[in-house]
Amino acid sequence: MSDSFWAPYITTFSDPGGVTRKAIYYANESLLAQSGEPQTRRNAVYLWNFNLSRWDNIYIHDYRRNKPYLGGTWGTIIEYDDVSWVFGTDGLKYRCKKDHTSSATTRPTSGANWSTYWVQDNNSTGWLVTNWLSGRIYYQKKYIKELGYANAQTYWTNDSGSGNSLLTDVYTTWDAPSPNWILFRRTPNYTYGMGNSTDE
Repeated sequence: MSDSFWAPYITTFSDPGGVTRKAIYYANESLLAQSGEPQTRRNAVYLWNFNLSRWDNIYIHDYRRNKPYLGGTWGTIIEYDDVSWVFGTDGLKYRCKKDHTSSATTRPTSGANWSTYWVQDNNSTGWLVTNWLSGRIYYQKKYIKELGYANAQTYWTNDSGSGNSLLTDVYTTWDAPSPNWILFRRTPNYTYGMGNSTDE
């Protein structure tokens, strides 16, 4: 999506560490759309439009469940492409330095153009090193400044009523980032920031 699309949804705030960050306010909703067996449930995502002071629906998806809804899981996550590591024809480890679809010319170290796409690097701790394959998409390492979530809350409703609350340890778990990511800050079940670079 273009920068002009995102402009109304971006604001700035000071994170718990006192650093000014860009932020998007969003809501993720799951509702019963049609009862019966199986149920039809509706998942929707909304972004807060700062220009118009309203929630804009940007995603909606209906799906079927074979059993009544008794609970579920939801989490704040960061998804990313792993950097690719392969063994070269010389048996050494090579890290991808430019995204590409592999061919004979890009194979380290026998391909005519291999050095455009790969660099020899033994520091592969925490990454899976595989045998090189032709026709595969390989990814370079992405350098990402701190990303995360702040002020995450859940709105819930059931037969007893409804409410807004933080997610306590009773209901949530924390899956720490891989060793290739730095955890900059964390307030359990509320906020966290992580990345792999402090540079632009």
